Amino acid sequence: MKIPLKTTSLDLDLLIVYSVIMFYVCKTTEFVSDLDDEQVWLGLHRGKTFKFQWLNEARKVEFINWASGEPNTGLSRVCVSWNYFDNSDWTDDPCDVKYKFLCEKTPIDCSFVPQGFVCKQECTGKCREEPGYVVCDDRTGNCFGGCADFYSGSKCDT
Repeated sequence: MKIPLKTTSLDLDLLIVYSVIMFYVCKTTEFVSDLDDEQVWLGLHRGKTFKFQWLNEARKVEFINWASGEPNTGLSRVCVSWNYFDNSDWTDDPCDVKYKFLCEKTPIDCSFVPQGFVCKQECTGKCREEPGYVVCDDRTGNCFGGCADFYSGSKCDT
């Protein structure tokens, strides 16, 4: 199952929680703490190799806040949700369950974040296009589905 990385026309991405620090910051923001009994989708899913990966595939999964007994072994449970009402633990669920989305906005220019500097990368024209899907991580410049004709390298820049 393919999952669109962009969640709205506002150019938002499903939230990617790279570290325990980022998890704590997200958990304590006013919006998230107001969720009460909500369950929301995160930008984490079980990939083709059955390992969990971030939707943008740009960073290695080094932090996961699994609930007790998670993840389940069911092959239909490929998406990850944040159970804010259940100690903020994460569960794997079938992707067709209707939950709200927790999204983030990529900075327009370079800016400082807890993990360092983030700069928007130019990807247009270098990556293999797939209608309706984001083809490049504009934080790193990495192409998800390979390079367009006449380009090569991890960032399709050669």
